[in-house]
Amino acid sequence: MNDLINGLIELIGALLLIHNCWLLYQHKKVQGVSVMTTAFFTAWGAWNLYFYPANNLWMSFAGGLCLAMANLTWVFMAIYYAQKAKRTVPPLPRVGPPNPASVLDKIYAARGISTTVHPDIEENRRREALVREACYRTVSVETRPWVTNVLNVEDCRRLMAERRRKDAEAMKSVSSSKYR
Repeated sequence: MNDLINGLIELIGALLLIHNCWLLYQHKKVQGVSVMTTAFFTAWGAWNLYFYPANNLWMSFAGGLCLAMANLTWVFMAIYYAQKAKRTVPPLPRVGPPNPASVLDKIYAARGISTTVHPDIEENRRREALVREACYRTVSVETRPWVTNVLNVEDCRRLMAERRRKDAEAMKSVSSSKYR
């Protein structure tokens, strides 16, 4: 009777371990579990495969055989998926282009420029925003690190005017060199 009870307990353990193997196969990753623990119980199961027949405990031997095979299967699967996780490189996160509005808001906030709407000076703010955006696109530190930091709208206007003047001079020199 004791052999039957022990054999059934070992068989139930084998069924539970087969369920663990199925879950490991589905998730394909080992997390929060030590393989060494199951490896120890696999070794104990191997010992039971010698011990039970030596003592004529054939039902325990049958249950122990199922349990040892389930343990061994889980250990091999755990080692395989743990090694596979180390070999594979995780995919790079997908990063879209930055939102220009959020980039400008960060720049304005860093420079102390308020972007809240006030009805009295809405037209002035619109003009300043257009100048800032144009300045950001042409002489921004974020897009061109070699350009000096633009502190305010007046500096931006001055730099844009200087740039237009240099472009005009360059165009004159190019057009005059064509007809020489």
